[in-house]
Amino acid sequence: MPGIDDVRAGLRGPLGAARLVPLLACVAWVVRGDWGGAVTLGALAVALVAVGALRPPRGLDLAFVGVVLLPTAVELLGLYDRLSWIDSAIHALVPAVLAPLAYVLLARAGALPWPGEPPGRWATVLLCVALGAATGALWELLEWTADSVTGSRLQEGLADTNRDLLADAAGSLLGAVVLALRPPARGSSPRTGAGPEALADRH
Repeated sequence: MPGIDDVRAGLRGPLGAARLVPLLACVAWVVRGDWGGAVTLGALAVALVAVGALRPPRGLDLAFVGVVLLPTAVELLGLYDRLSWIDSAIHALVPAVLAPLAYVLLARAGALPWPGEPPGRWATVLLCVALGAATGALWELLEWTADSVTGSRLQEGLADTNRDLLADAAGSLLGAVVLALRPPARGSSPRTGAGPEALADRH
């Protein structure tokens, strides 16, 4: 299990600083009383810090930070209200990275087969899409909870929710296909180049 040292390691350097952007934005949104935006930004901040502590492959880590900073910027600039298509685009883009990332982390922990290995690429795609779709459903539950508790308007009705879930599934499918065709090297670490055994020796 990751500890405080892993969290600190994930917050070092420029990439670590980028992980804190949603957290700082969350604080600013709390101060201005925008609780819906604060909940969204806070959830993104927790996701970034948690993923950094898990030491994912470097490429997936960079991609995940990038796609999380995008909705952060959209929220800060108020583009959700000005561009009708931006919400669906983000709902497709984030799972395209998040679903493969979650799959690789679970595979590295031994909970899933390594991408592309038996029972095969189709299993990788199906399981990865399932992870992305489930994460999208959890996000919708988070928005519903925030709306119920704070009176925000993150959800705009059944059609909006269904559109978001469809975009989540489409993005997850894209990421799943890429993962199945080009899986990362098994057991590599982004910071040391060592496998899980070497990392375990360090803690």
